[in-house]
Amino acid sequence: MEKALSHLRSGASLSPVRYQLPGRVEAYLSVVNFIAYEIMAAIMWKIDFHSMRISYEDLMDKLSGISEVVLVRKGKRIYRWTTVSQEMQKLLKPFDVMSLQT
Repeated sequence: MEKALSHLRSGASLSPVRYQLPGRVEAYLSVVNFIAYEIMAAIMWKIDFHSMRISYEDLMDKLSGISEVVLVRKGKRIYRWTTVSQEMQKLLKPFDVMSLQT
């Protein structure tokens, strides 16, 4: 998720809002809300497609314990995930995100 948000800030040009005009802020939030909805819809589609016996809310609750840790030494960054249990790996398999773990 953090890599996706990083892409949205750079590749999709969704940098932080640096202006305070209400119309511009509302437009920015509309784009962010739309992207969040698309991500949720894709996750729910995967759950249905793979006949997973879990709801979207339960999946997010179980996976909320996973974090990405950034280790920095002499300007070099190393990205690692916190330990992912076997149960979580089974839940993530249909999404093919374990390949993102470095």
